[in-house]
Amino acid sequence: HNRANYALAAALADRVLGPGGRPYWRSLNPVDGRFECQVIGNRILVIDFAHTPDALETILTAIRSAFPGALVLTLFGCGGDRDRTKRPLMGAAVARHSDRIILTSDNPRTEDPEHIIADILAGIPGPAPEVVVDRSEAIAHLFDLLDSRPVGENWVALIAGKGHERYIDRGGHKTFFSDQDEVERNRRRLGW
Repeated sequence: HNRANYALAAALADRVLGPGGRPYWRSLNPVDGRFECQVIGNRILVIDFAHTPDALETILTAIRSAFPGALVLTLFGCGGDRDRTKRPLMGAAVARHSDRIILTSDNPRTEDPEHIIADILAGIPGPAPEVVVDRSEAIAHLFDLLDSRPVGENWVALIAGKGHERYIDRGGHKTFFSDQDEVERNRRRLGW
């Protein structure tokens, strides 16, 4: 997605500025929390804001296309006090494109996170995925799963739903939380 967006922006800039009119574009950085990739050996971690059925379908399709042959592990949850009908649709989208799934909490707001997860499970056919309600513990579990896999296996792990957000909203109170910080903490914990 980032490559396609960059190619379109570059073509438009070339048309407006003329070829070579964009030398400083080489220093551009990707948008925080949008297909944000970290490569650690044969493991690729992707943090993304995807929090709708269509967004999950799109990013997981892009991951399958960009990393053919890799196994896909998706960690996600749904926000509370929002459209409940999209929860099973999000579960179905993730189930279609993932080899493993970890369900967790996102922004439960005033809802019980376990009820939100139950709504998601209704859309996932087959065996139930793993459920780790606490998002910090879920990310640690994701790392432990990847660490337990044989070195030769290629994995892409998508951590979806929060992206650039730096909080979790529980019971109307926002507390600091960052998927990026949790990823870094677990990388250090495992020596990656």
